[in-house]
Amino acid sequence: YEEDDIMNEDFHNFDETVSRVKMLHSYEPVYVENETFTGFAKPYKGNIFYYLVLLPKNENQFFIESGDGLDFKQLINGVNNTYAKVLMPEFSCATDIDLTEWMTKVGIYTVFSTQADFSQISSKWLKASSAKHKAQIKVDRMGTEAAAVSYVEVGYGGMPFEFPEEKTVIVNRPFLYAVVHKATGIPVFL
Repeated sequence: YEEDDIMNEDFHNFDETVSRVKMLHSYEPVYVENETFTGFAKPYKGNIFYYLVLLPKNENQFFIESGDGLDFKQLINGVNNTYAKVLMPEFSCATDIDLTEWMTKVGIYTVFSTQADFSQISSKWLKASSAKHKAQIKVDRMGTEAAAVSYVEVGYGGMPFEFPEEKTVIVNRPFLYAVVHKATGIPVFL
C-alpha cells in the first residue's frame, strides 16, 4: 500500500463505540457474496492461500454465529469476474485458548489421567496437565503475518509439545476474516 492508500477512518465497534483507525484502500480481484455475507478474497503470492474478509449483510447480525457451517471453498471458487473496491482496517488479533476441558468433553481424557502412557518419550511416569492453543494475526500495509502453536503441558517438568464488475466492500464494523487454502477451502486462520 502506498501512503495515498492509507487514511484515518471510523470503525464501528461491536459495543457501539467508534474508533478512528488506519484504513487501507485497494482494488481486489475477487469479490465474494452469498445470502449472509459480502466480502473479498485477496490471493497471496503463489495463489495457494487467500486472505478472505466477510462482512455480514445485516449490520445487527452477530457475526460469529453467521460464520457457522461456512463453505470457504465454494465462496472462493464460486466467484465471477467481479473486482472489489475495498476499504479495510489494519489490525492485529491474538487468542490464547485452554483446550483441556474441550479435549476431555470430546473423549480425549486418558492423557490427563493416571492411565496416561508417555513411556515412548520418558522413563518417568508422566501425564498431561493441560492443552493450549495460541494464535496471532497481524494485517497491515505490509501484508499479513500469522502464527499459531498448540501444545500439551506434561507433569513432572515435561516440556510443551508443538503440534470486471466492481463492488465496494467497506469493512468498518465487525467482520469475519480467514486465511484459506484455496484448493481445499480449509481455513488455516479464522
